[in-house]
Amino acid sequence: MIDYVVMLPIETKEEAVFMSQNIRVVIAEDDHQIAEIQKRFLERIDGFELVGIAHTLEDAEDLVDVFKPELILLDNHFPKGTGLDLLRKLRANNCATDVILITAAKEVDTLREAPFAVACFTTFSNPWYLNAFKKC
Repeated sequence: MIDYVVMLPIETKEEAVFMSQNIRVVIAEDDHQIAEIQKRFLERIDGFELVGIAHTLEDAEDLVDVFKPELILLDNHFPKGTGLDLLRKLRANNCATDVILITAAKEVDTLREAPFAVACFTTFSNPWYLNAFKKC
């Protein structure tokens, strides 16, 4: 279920992509509380515009397709797959959106694989990523 979508007075999807001067962001996080924390954090930083929050991989893919964000804040663990799976799919479809993979994963293989497997922008481990994100 998509919880948050910015509605703009536009005629076409293409207009939505080019109307904002801010960095358009999609949050893909299955935990509603974590997504809300990320949303509140983004709202405090100038230059970012949250265009949607998705709680499933399918909804995240739809939001990316519609809004063409410049950045995805992507959780890795979802009930029906992983953020890495979604990234592989997006990259296979030539989606060059920057991605910050946010995960509580402590598995060394997952953390090592992410940047190379899918051209991920960076990875942060929960819960300490917010200060690191602010420095990016």
